[in-house]
Amino acid sequence: MTTEQISDQFLGFETGSVLTVTGGASGIGRATVEQAARLGLSVAVWDINGAAAAEVAAAQREAGLNATAYTVDVTDRAQIRDAFARTSAELGPVSLLFSNAGPAQFTDASFPAGITASLGSMGLVTEAWLETLGSADGSIVFTASVAGNVGAAGAKPWYPAAKAGIGGYTRWLSVHRPNGIRANAVLPGSIETPRTADDLATAAGRERSARNPLGRAGKPAEIAAAALFLLSPAASYVNGALLIVDGGMSNVW
Repeated sequence: MTTEQISDQFLGFETGSVLTVTGGASGIGRATVEQAARLGLSVAVWDINGAAAAEVAAAQREAGLNATAYTVDVTDRAQIRDAFARTSAELGPVSLLFSNAGPAQFTDASFPAGITASLGSMGLVTEAWLETLGSADGSIVFTASVAGNVGAAGAKPWYPAAKAGIGGYTRWLSVHRPNGIRANAVLPGSIETPRTADDLATAAGRERSARNPLGRAGKPAEIAAAALFLLSPAASYVNGALLIVDGGMSNVW
């Protein structure tokens, strides 16, 4: 079975449920938008690149699916709150959230700035989302990484530190469960995205992919499938999980 053949009947999503995907214009976020729309969800495509988000959303609508684009900087509290208000007004209450946006590990940022942009932004988005939920149930999935949670990989020191923090925040939310939510995270390994293309094309990148037990880097759609499972009613008793999706590479380390 391919990721395109995932059954909405298995996952159990209610048609028309609203999912917000941050960083939804490319890579893992875009793959999640595409799969979620095919499953019958109404998808809010949030991205700091508004033009790219609009292109992704338009492609879903051309296929007869439901997606709407929003330009959002997830480090800006006011923009986040405004985007949730617009999303709720236009699509309905946001019961599902894939908190995926964050800077690439190659971003040249100071340690405090990297932590703020990667980990702090997810806290801002989550807090605003919880405010919109009120007393309703919901499900959230974060994009963390094997970096910081399994090993120390990462081009910059702030990257594994931030990703480890996302793992800790996920576990905290799963225990305290404000508003009765479920909180989980996906931990991708090396994934082929526009951000990683140059690195994976190097000799070191090719060697790393070859050492993976599956003999290759992962695809964005494979992370999207894992995230949607964790978000779905099929994972109704999964809470506080940090799901490694790396082809088994963490067992090689």
